[in-house]
Amino acid sequence: MMWHSVLEKQSSLCVMERPERWCGNLIGSMTCKVGVSKKITAKQARRKIMAMKKTYKEGLSWTNENRQYFWEATNCQCYGCIALCGEISDKVFGKYAPVTKHSNFSRIKAGDHIRIGNEHSVMVLQKNGNMLTVVEGNYNATVHWGRKITKKELQESGFYVETRY
Repeated sequence: MMWHSVLEKQSSLCVMERPERWCGNLIGSMTCKVGVSKKITAKQARRKIMAMKKTYKEGLSWTNENRQYFWEATNCQCYGCIALCGEISDKVFGKYAPVTKHSNFSRIKAGDHIRIGNEHSVMVLQKNGNMLTVVEGNYNATVHWGRKITKKELQESGFYVETRY
């Protein structure tokens, strides 16, 4: 049992199946989910996200009450706006692609999740100078494409970025 605990700390994706003791050693088989993510460019990420406009249509009802998603890469049970970001991120980068955080506007790219003022989440479609274009869920209780957000607005509200680049 001690061995199983060590494995859980190292990777939540590995599970010991049918553990048995043999001369004091724990033996059994292990199942691991391993995801290999291919690096993509911001242009490729934007193209993939824009292709999802047919699935996540403008005006589609999207609230904390009717939309949730377990974003495994961040270990987050997500609702509303962040659920949309998690779903899209997994479809663009792969479910097991690692997520890192930063708060540097100059490093933001298409496909990044931005948490604004710890109140709302958006997914970056495009960055043009000090202006971002985003898609978001739970914007007036719906999915909304194309809102513009400035660097100044983000800095005034406070923000962090979760990226898979």
